[in-house]
Amino acid sequence: MDLKKYYGTVKAVDGVDLEIIDKEFVVLLGPSGCGKTTTLRCVAGLESPTSGEIYFGDLMVNNLEPADRNIAMVFQFFALYPHLSAMDNISFPLRAQGVSGKKIQGKIEWVSDLLQLGGILKRKVQTLPGGDQQKVALARAIVRDPAVLLLDEPLSQLDERFRDEMRTELGRIQKSLQVTTLYVTHDQREAMALADRIVLMKDGKILQVGSPKDLYENPETVFAGYFIGSPGMNFASCILEGDRLLFEVDKKELRLPGDVANQLNQKGRKNLVIGIRPEHISFSQRQKEPVASLGIKVIRAEKFSQFELFSFRLGKKLFMGRVREEVPEGAEGYVRFRPERMRFFDAETGRSVFA
Repeated sequence: MDLKKYYGTVKAVDGVDLEIIDKEFVVLLGPSGCGKTTTLRCVAGLESPTSGEIYFGDLMVNNLEPADRNIAMVFQFFALYPHLSAMDNISFPLRAQGVSGKKIQGKIEWVSDLLQLGGILKRKVQTLPGGDQQKVALARAIVRDPAVLLLDEPLSQLDERFRDEMRTELGRIQKSLQVTTLYVTHDQREAMALADRIVLMKDGKILQVGSPKDLYENPETVFAGYFIGSPGMNFASCILEGDRLLFEVDKKELRLPGDVANQLNQKGRKNLVIGIRPEHISFSQRQKEPVASLGIKVIRAEKFSQFELFSFRLGKKLFMGRVREEVPEGAEGYVRFRPERMRFFDAETGRSVFA
């Protein structure tokens, strides 16, 4: 509650309030330096908060040592013993606790089956590929039955192939274990794939908390719209005049549906930033509908999976649309923005007009 961690004048974590539900998978997402890892380390007990309280259930844990918090943590660097086998690495924390050999064997069999480690248990970890090493690190963490699993950029050191595989594995494992999980990443794809809820952070503060769908469809800030999605949301500055948006640079006009214009005018904001996702922009070489439609020239078109991405300019801003049909590069025509999918932000604060 109201967690703060300052290093001199640097506010690494600046008033974080967050409640995590039992067995929930929560992802702290944000750019480097936003405070997400420092938040995780405070939860783990590796950092002492400057102020604020951390509770596990009804128990305040601020003064508890990491070993007394019943947590397990997996770092981006595997922190394994390279000269030991995978089995010895996994069993190490159990042996350190004095667990009996019979019980250790049962735990090894259980976690090996869960993570599909049977073929590598006797191999030294230094001979294993990155994906298997990360599985061993995860196995060592969960074999102790922690109440909370903390994961700090656990996939960042893996190449793309192993990263995709482990992302799938992590989701499966967490659902199987039903363990409360706090996961740190700067990769919005990981967050979108894994999280029950995403906590978007910037400059030591929480900007927005919600399901992946919430953050994608209803970003509360320009930053959230830009950071979530690949490619991110398109943005352009404009001025509201009645039922029309006047783009500041090239003075193009976008006519709005009456209900949308009325809602915006009731807010009393004139200087706006419009935001829209690429998949909510359509293209045609003839104007089919004047509302929310603009004349443009296609600058570039490229195939993206089963879609076609096309680019055009509004003033100096490069916009991108995503459609299923082929769009001729260099073609002149019309784009239409789906009115119900347009998002509006205050030009001064960057926050949603309707938040």
